[in-house]
Amino acid sequence: MNVASLYNLPQEILSMILQNIPQKFLYNCLLVNRCFSINSVRHIYLHAINEYFFNIPNILNERFIYNDTDLSIASRFAICLVKNFIKCLDDNDKKKLRDCDIYNIHELINEGSRPMFDYVSLVKKLDLMNLWNMIKFWLTRIEFIYEVENNDYKEFVRKDKIFLIFQLLCYLIDRKNPNVIYELNLSNFPSYEDPEFPCPNEIPNISHIFARINQISFSGDVFIEDIFLNNLSQICMNITDIRLNKLIKESDFFDYEYLINLIHKQKNLTTLIGVDEEVLNEISEIYLLKLSRLFIEFTFEEVNLDGVSRCKNLQHLMIDAKFDQTDFKIWKNFFSNTQMNDLETFILLCNTSIIYEVPPFIRTTHNNLRVFHCFITKDYQLINHENIRILFETIATSCYNLLSFLFTIYSEEIINDLKIILISCKKLQELILHCEGFRTCGHLSILGKIIPSNLKILNINNMIYCKNDLHNLLTGCYENGIRNLVLDLTDTEFGGNYSSLLEILELFIGNGTLLKGNLP
Repeated sequence: MNVASLYNLPQEILSMILQNIPQKFLYNCLLVNRCFSINSVRHIYLHAINEYFFNIPNILNERFIYNDTDLSIASRFAICLVKNFIKCLDDNDKKKLRDCDIYNIHELINEGSRPMFDYVSLVKKLDLMNLWNMIKFWLTRIEFIYEVENNDYKEFVRKDKIFLIFQLLCYLIDRKNPNVIYELNLSNFPSYEDPEFPCPNEIPNISHIFARINQISFSGDVFIEDIFLNNLSQICMNITDIRLNKLIKESDFFDYEYLINLIHKQKNLTTLIGVDEEVLNEISEIYLLKLSRLFIEFTFEEVNLDGVSRCKNLQHLMIDAKFDQTDFKIWKNFFSNTQMNDLETFILLCNTSIIYEVPPFIRTTHNNLRVFHCFITKDYQLINHENIRILFETIATSCYNLLSFLFTIYSEEIINDLKIILISCKKLQELILHCEGFRTCGHLSILGKIIPSNLKILNINNMIYCKNDLHNLLTGCYENGIRNLVLDLTDTEFGGNYSSLLEILELFIGNGTLLKGNLP
């Protein structure tokens, strides 16, 4: 495609291209031409407050940096985002900010001025906590710059100002975009020395926004007062997705009873991610039966699987039992007697003989299973190879519609047995081989000619192999009709002359293959 064609792409094609470009690279598209700029802005702001700012604490650490050029890209964009949203306010709301004594605010909100784009209408998802933190970051820097430039320390009432800006922007986004999806990530909950994030009923006019929160997340040793969670439970009753990421039970600042109460208040809860057995056993069965997605993290204690077995309507199940000490007979009873006919995704992390009990469970999915990912320990694979083969045979006969398969590879026997799945699962689109420094010499070559032609993603990570082996694998894939392939060779090691390997890679690249990871 020549440059002239690139500059005149149809709207539909351009939008499709931008959807597949990582967000951090979209900023380069702003400078191509007006058409690229307009469409890039739309995609940047679509999830700007959710996806790009996944590390808010790092951004907050930069609030006392004077020069903008010394800020990270994320911090500069946080400033830009808040400014652009403020520019979208109507004149009455801008007047409220003028009366608020914010340094240099007049340069930002000239009466009658309007931004180049209607940024607010582009937002589809809004994380309220991230928006709060970005406002706090921007306002703190303004105050810091004032102190530096005027050599004068001024006692600002920052909490009131953050409250005001947060209220105005939330109300503006809700008014302009009534279908926006609201989220609340309490993993970034402010510590006690910072201005506290408001309780849902503390800010006038936006409690109805809190009532529409769709997803809420907790993580680590969060500082959340009981009154906040209690207030949240009284207002937020339409949450569909609750995520817990390694919550510290011994935290002095978090009471599990309030979390259980929050769960029991939800009318349409369908997703629970990161719950442990203690929380799971406290949840009423009526709520478990509604779940379609459940991710469980078992600890060192012996577990009670009764709660999980009742979730028979699940479509997505992940069990993290790496540190589980439960007697294998309990697992055997669970996998033999639990039926999840609608299950589409099953992810299992284990380090015991749990894997041996899985085949009966796989058979109950009645060919609905689309994703099966399994991580098991090296020792178990080497000692119980026959049981691994039984698992593969069960998948081959019960999962004709399998689209994604991941398995941990430690031996050539496992690679050889992969043929059982690859020959039967013709619809497979993603194959992930997770290795732990396994050295292959000719073992990969046998897979090339039997990998299904529908395969689109081949991910081989942390494996040591010779260039001939990889060359033969890719040659077999090419001869088998595979053309559009995402090839991920993360943390791999090669040896030898790569001229022949580059030739086969060029064939794939010529057909649009995307290469990732460490390449020779």
